[in-house]
Amino acid sequence: MYGFENLLSLGNDIYLLGTTNGYIIFDLFKMKNKKYEIQISSIEKSKSKYNQSYLPFSIYDSKLKSNENNIKFGYYVPAFGKYSLVKYQYELKGINDTWSRWTDEPSVVFNNLPSGTYTFKVRAKVGNKLTSNVAIFTFTISRPWYASLWMILVYVLLIAFLLFAINKWYKKRYEKKKKEIDRENLVLQLKNEQEIAALKQENLNNEIESVNRDLVSTTMAVIKRDELLDSIKTKLQQRSDQTGINSVLRIIDENIEVNGEWKMFQDAFNNIDRNFLKKMKEMHPLLTPNDLKLCVYLRLNLSSKEIAPMLNISPQSVEIKRFRLRKKMGLNHDENLTEYILNL
Repeated sequence: MYGFENLLSLGNDIYLLGTTNGYIIFDLFKMKNKKYEIQISSIEKSKSKYNQSYLPFSIYDSKLKSNENNIKFGYYVPAFGKYSLVKYQYELKGINDTWSRWTDEPSVVFNNLPSGTYTFKVRAKVGNKLTSNVAIFTFTISRPWYASLWMILVYVLLIAFLLFAINKWYKKRYEKKKKEIDRENLVLQLKNEQEIAALKQENLNNEIESVNRDLVSTTMAVIKRDELLDSIKTKLQQRSDQTGINSVLRIIDENIEVNGEWKMFQDAFNNIDRNFLKKMKEMHPLLTPNDLKLCVYLRLNLSSKEIAPMLNISPQSVEIKRFRLRKKMGLNHDENLTEYILNL
């Protein structure tokens, strides 16, 4: 310290310094035991960190609004002396739990603090001596309205209602989908049952048709046999020598179906081709029973050569019958008789 080079120790931490006007005595013991206290001088609040116009609020009003979350603290140590160096250190519990670095600044600003309760602490040291106290201020920043307990309850209720509505919608959608699937399964089941029934009916019809065709074939064979026996009978009756013939004629008569062979054939044919003869009679009422017989043979797609022995006439006679049948039916020259009957 310039100007104080002459320093004399008087013992017991007492020193004598000479000056131009006299002397000064320093008692270091009294200086070491001096106590320093730190005090919070001001607390200010602001709604925006960009707004430098802070408003003071009472130290006893420790509750702030949610938008008053920019806080400025001012503090000081009443230390009087030209050579007293004061440094400060602070912490804000609720944000961090560690002390800041030592600084010369007697103020600090905290911006955009979230809602919650905070405790501000500050201490100082004068030279190397810590203050005897730590200044403390506890304050609370309220939650914003959208984060209040009532709003949280509203959010919970809304979420619960939304979950209930979604669950109900999914349940309704599931039931609707299940009904659709059940309906589709029922339709598919009915369709399968119909197809099975149709296949069974078709198989049954095929069996009936096969049996009836066999019956028609058998009936036609019986008719051919009867016609053959009748032809033999006629030939035998024309013989002049009748010796031993009567017994043969009697056997032939016993085996010829005189009545009912055509009716039996007609019934068998109707089982295969239902109502064909009835339709032919309605469309062409002038047709005789022999004409209907020829129509049946043509319906069976038999040729004139196959029809001739059945009617016991020649193939040429069958052609003549076919020609007459065309005329009765009123068919054009270019229309085929067999195709007409088959397509009926």
